[in-house]
Amino acid sequence: MSNRLTLSLGLLALLSLACSLTGRPAAAVLAAATSEPPPPQPTKTSPPAARPASPTAAQPQGVACVVNAQQALNVRACAGPNCAVIGWLTTGQGVIVTNQADGWAELSGGGWVNSDFLTCQAKP
Repeated sequence: MSNRLTLSLGLLALLSLACSLTGRPAAAVLAAATSEPPPPQPTKTSPPAARPASPTAAQPQGVACVVNAQQALNVRACAGPNCAVIGWLTTGQGVIVTNQADGWAELSGGGWVNSDFLTCQAKP
């Protein structure tokens, strides 16, 4: 298993643990964990407003989705029911979908899940 996939699955497990310990949904746990202090207020000597990111800058890609399965949702190594299970997601857990094929959704951290068990903001 790649280091990136191992790290992603570890982070998903930590998020699941944080949700069960706090009783808060994944979105609330993620919001608290990723909140940043507000940016400094501009002053008269501030430089001009920032320009849009260059095309070579990393841009987040994918669609935010939430797991709506009644039980744990298997994360598989490829898109299909016969592919190896490499992890799982819990109800209410947030994911980013980067691709979709034949009823399967590819996750940004690696792996595939059955897209019938995701509620997404828009189609990837």
